[in-house]
Amino acid sequence: MTPATDETSDRVPQPIPQHQERNFTAPMLANSATEPIAVIGLSGYFPQASNLEEYWDNLITGRDCITEIPVDRWSLDGFYIEDKQIALSQGCSYNKWGGFIRELSTLFNTEFFSAAFKTQSNCANWTDEQKLFVQMVWTLLESAGYTSIELNKVCQSRVGVYVGMMPLLTQANMLKSAAVHTMGGVAGMLSHLFEFCGPSIVVDTYSAASMTALHLACTGLARGECDAAIAGGILLMCPELYQHSCQLDVLGSHRGSRSFAADSDGPLYGDGAGVVLLKRLSKALQDKDTILGVIKSTIVNNVGNIGLSNMSTPDIISNSIKENIVKAGVDPRTISYVETFAPGFAIADALEVFATENAFREFTQDKQFCALGSLKPTIGHAGAASGILQVIKVLLQMQHRQLAPMLQVGPLRSDLAWEHSPFYLLREAQAWQSPHIHINGARHEVPRRAMINSMGYGDFYAGVIIEEHGFEENLGFQAVQGIDCAASEQLIVLSARSTENLQVLIEQLKQFVQKQAQFSLQNMAYTLQLGREAMPLRWAAVVQNQESLLNALNFAAQQKKVKSSVEQGRAIFVGAIDQLTKRDRARIGGQPKIEIPQHNVAEKNLSQIAAYWVEGADIDWNLLHDGYVPQRVPLPTYPF
Repeated sequence: MTPATDETSDRVPQPIPQHQERNFTAPMLANSATEPIAVIGLSGYFPQASNLEEYWDNLITGRDCITEIPVDRWSLDGFYIEDKQIALSQGCSYNKWGGFIRELSTLFNTEFFSAAFKTQSNCANWTDEQKLFVQMVWTLLESAGYTSIELNKVCQSRVGVYVGMMPLLTQANMLKSAAVHTMGGVAGMLSHLFEFCGPSIVVDTYSAASMTALHLACTGLARGECDAAIAGGILLMCPELYQHSCQLDVLGSHRGSRSFAADSDGPLYGDGAGVVLLKRLSKALQDKDTILGVIKSTIVNNVGNIGLSNMSTPDIISNSIKENIVKAGVDPRTISYVETFAPGFAIADALEVFATENAFREFTQDKQFCALGSLKPTIGHAGAASGILQVIKVLLQMQHRQLAPMLQVGPLRSDLAWEHSPFYLLREAQAWQSPHIHINGARHEVPRRAMINSMGYGDFYAGVIIEEHGFEENLGFQAVQGIDCAASEQLIVLSARSTENLQVLIEQLKQFVQKQAQFSLQNMAYTLQLGREAMPLRWAAVVQNQESLLNALNFAAQQKKVKSSVEQGRAIFVGAIDQLTKRDRARIGGQPKIEIPQHNVAEKNLSQIAAYWVEGADIDWNLLHDGYVPQRVPLPTYPF
């Protein structure tokens, strides 16, 4: 890395505006021979954020999610000593900071999952990792508009599960289950509970584990080993992890030790858990899924001695990055964002930037056209989960078409020559514009594209290149705003296992509708009908448009009698449904199923269908849509 001679640590050259057209002189790369992989669902838990909305808000506002270790996790007494040398001599931690998931012990809904998985009455004894993964996968499927039954139906149960994890170090986890301690049982448990029959794999490549799991999932889909895949990773911090890392002297010694910081001496750790749902692009389009992003290519390699404190050659890392670029069939000049691994080691951070620069310069000599950022200053280094959290960050940036700033808590290092680099450090939030380039004299607009680096102790490198889908038609996350196939009334249904959760679902949907300028009522109805588990406490409304839906939701949210009727185990009616004769509801759950007269379905008598459904009847929802398959769209998920 060439030192910057006249650049101060807190002054970075201004980037070239992303919308500015540039002449494209490098030869186009060959198109990738591998079919792209579609991301159709997201879910996760993050430091100071229990859902994607909170996570995005923290990212885009530049919130610092690093705190002292909360008292509900473990005590600092006998654990932390400020003086580093004394801490090392006594086997204690010299670090007391990190990014922590809030109220970890209360996140899991034991009652819900005991009922959902009737054969698994011991779920209260699961480890925290198991609990979060099960809950994440449930939310993941809902985010894509599926139940496990529906996903298994469209994929013939050929759903793979790929989990990135490191060994569970806590004594409590070791005592609970040897199978869990060796990690292999986590993926198997998920496959068993959700009745998936595809590959079920746990991988440990240290901090590259979740990105490696993503690579294996994409490979499994490409090879036809499964028709859908869940890929993700998890790390929950514990005292043993801190103490072990301090003894190795690989943990940051102060709160300001962050990526690219002038005085950084190692990472700060962070909790993290995330999963994505994947399909081959052609399969996702066939199934009318909302496509959140398209994975053009992934790669995993061993890159020799990355080193934590010793500089090693960047050539082999550069070669891996170049190989991934060629595999994707894109030119780096069309990549407008790079999410770095950048754990906070001075040498490792510089090595990664230098290697990425070298790879880009093989194709273009343009400077400062690509934004560069890092997640870790905001939430800490989440180890095995760090890669998937980076992926989720990039997909959220594509959704919102904004680039989140890289958090800076102190002076930045001055030896990274950004003015000579293809990159500029992303210091402030900015709109993510679609790049415009000229190829052979013709002007072209290209999708928003991002490259993500992930590395792991043990010389592991894993990378991914992702682009937005359907940018010409403004599709992707905007699919909820599609056009209805039929201008007719629709049946909106919600259900829950408790009164409180049903009321939260009603409020969530109300807020969602209020935020939408327009949306497809048919897509929403279809997603709620087929993409949600039908639970005992049910609410239904027959609506004609956005206004009537909002009126129904407001009525349900405001009326006390709605709450009292639910507490008595009765269904909620609104509008015309409220005037129907109430039938015997004692048959809900455990008793013979309620049979709905088929002429009601054939004639699309939605009020009658709703009345039967809230009493516990099974409905073939596809019959309501005249053979047309609406699109599954992202909607609020179950409020655990």
